[in-house]
Amino acid sequence: MKKGFTLIELLVVISIIMILVAIGMTSYQNAQKSGRDGRRKADLKQVQSALEMYRADNNFYPSSTGGAISSVLDILRINNYISSLPEDPKTGNLYYYVSASPYSTYNLCAYIENTNDPDVKSPSPLSPCGAGTISCGTSGNCNYGVKNP
Repeated sequence: MKKGFTLIELLVVISIIMILVAIGMTSYQNAQKSGRDGRRKADLKQVQSALEMYRADNNFYPSSTGGAISSVLDILRINNYISSLPEDPKTGNLYYYVSASPYSTYNLCAYIENTNDPDVKSPSPLSPCGAGTISCGTSGNCNYGVKNP
């Protein structure tokens, strides 16, 4: 009597291992997306808090040129409203900022990877990020945003 495994038994075991690896990789990738999305939301809330403190002291929000948030973040950082410039955890880009004249309102926008997230805004006129038409870098159109209360 021979000792060892048959070819069928080996193929079954290898197939089961491959299925488990595929399930594990999918779960890992979803966890990474959720983590990056959580960071994006926290970053926007941090900038929102800094903007509200700025407005409380100055009676207006800082202005940006052409949607560039870098000038706004520099103003907030220089005046000690925020300690560091938050960047997108995947691309390293800054978030999108829209201000309206005369510095009375703002929208902070980002792209959330998990489109099933309940906070994701579908493109509509009520979306704080320009009805989902603002490009948030190479990831896609902005689908999450916060605006002044």
